[in-house]
Amino acid sequence: MRRDDGFSLVELLVVLGLIGVMLGGIGLARRDGDRGAALQAGQAEVLALMRRARAEAISRQAWVRILIPSVLSSSREFEPETYLRCLQIAVRDEGEVEAWRTDEIPISLPAGVFVVPPAVPASQVTSGLVWPSGDTAPVSVVGTASELPMLGGAGRFACYYLEFSPDGTVSPVAARLVIGTARQTHGLPPQFDNPRATRGVGARAMGGIELLPPFAGIGSE
Repeated sequence: MRRDDGFSLVELLVVLGLIGVMLGGIGLARRDGDRGAALQAGQAEVLALMRRARAEAISRQAWVRILIPSVLSSSREFEPETYLRCLQIAVRDEGEVEAWRTDEIPISLPAGVFVVPPAVPASQVTSGLVWPSGDTAPVSVVGTASELPMLGGAGRFACYYLEFSPDGTVSPVAARLVIGTARQTHGLPPQFDNPRATRGVGARAMGGIELLPPFAGIGSE
């Protein structure tokens, strides 16, 4: 007996189910691809900023820092729009009172990408995840300042920083800035979600700037 042309209900449900699975896979791949592209773009921005800061230190014969806002100071409120996302060059003023001034507009990392602090607290990783630690861990190696004096009415600034001397050398020694993907709920600190989804830019002791390979034992996505 010939079957009438068309599909049965079961066949239609199977086809719709397959389409749903395919669309879900495409969406996941696109999301991961977007995150990878954001990390790559962020790494390129950090590389350019570090090179510019070093060049400025040498040309001005001044101490220059890259500042990353933190909440190290209890007197400074948490600012979700800038915390671990904005990076800014500051030059030390050699006036009567040592202070720092910023002449440039800060850069913001791509959405969903943040600077990984030197120590990632448990409160800033997704539930059940333990962020690696140690010399080869995907964390930034930077200085910290809880009350950095700023010019221009900005008061005191709580930040992480990477510093270049007038001869172009860097402090701390073997400094690096590491960025990673994180999820952020409005008004709350970011939650880092994957140690493999990180990228780094390093500064050698004499000031050379370079992209870092994947961190030992971590790899990258």
